[in-house]
Amino acid sequence: MTRVQTQAKVSASWRFVASPVNPVAPFVEESARGVGRNDIHHHSLGQGETARRSGLLSSLAFGIDEVPPSFHKGKCMSEKSSRRIRLEVCVASLDDVDAAERGGADRLELNAALGLGGLTPSLGALIEVKQTTRLPVVAMIRPRPGGFAYSPADLRVMERDADLCLQHDAEGLAFGFLKDDGRVDESRCRAFLSRIPTGRESVFHRAFDVTPDPFEALETLIGLGLTRILTSGQEESAYAGAELIRRLINRAEGRIEILPAGGINRFTLRDVVERTRCDQVHGSLRTTLRDPSTSARPSIGFGAAFKPSEDRFDTTDLARVLEIRALLDR
Repeated sequence: MTRVQTQAKVSASWRFVASPVNPVAPFVEESARGVGRNDIHHHSLGQGETARRSGLLSSLAFGIDEVPPSFHKGKCMSEKSSRRIRLEVCVASLDDVDAAERGGADRLELNAALGLGGLTPSLGALIEVKQTTRLPVVAMIRPRPGGFAYSPADLRVMERDADLCLQHDAEGLAFGFLKDDGRVDESRCRAFLSRIPTGRESVFHRAFDVTPDPFEALETLIGLGLTRILTSGQEESAYAGAELIRRLINRAEGRIEILPAGGINRFTLRDVVERTRCDQVHGSLRTTLRDPSTSARPSIGFGAAFKPSEDRFDTTDLARVLEIRALLDR
């Protein structure tokens, strides 16, 4: 019996199709054709039209007429969930912040260079974001791409950035220190945590996903007193790592928050939430927009190892945030 046939037995009025390989996805894309696969929710759409398309795509993608509340257990999604599932959106600009807040985000993770996995944002960006939004802001503290075994010089920069972000009212910091063998660098974490005052959040980012023993790392971070761990379950996506995420949540027993991240979208969201029993998710929810200012010299690029198109940039997609928020609130 297929997954869809099994799920369909739950209720005659409930048709659930949710996986990255979605049988109705071609129909969804066909319905949206004309605006482009990556521009289904382009910012040029009016708010009413954006919401209409968002609702249309959600209903097409998931085919939900009614979700029996009895099907959902614990902290899963249902039509009348007793507890709101929190949505954290990672952002890199004021426009991103506006889209995330209007779309229903509960918390922001502020970065620079999301294409590099997220680096420390500029102080100017943080100050402007804090003046723009009332949402809590977690600032990424990551001085360079690559691994997480930092030099003494890197560490000094991270400490200075942390102090400045906290002085300018970041509600939390996301960071990660590993030893050369990939295990959590407990000593550096403890020293860094001493800079974070009571009442602010401390988040160990996805450096966790390359640790050799996730349960050892979990207990170390619990012992250090961190607020939260951001993780894809040590896989490329939270969808693929959902089983480990569920085990981490169970092992943590409320001693630390576990935040699923990586590849969260309308096709994977329901499966991740139901399999992990999480009470929050993290997503970038990006789309690509065009900046024509480089068109006169299209052969010139400013990238290094990879060369992205200079007339394109990614931004938070309001409609995708609205869509995920609506799905979480079902």
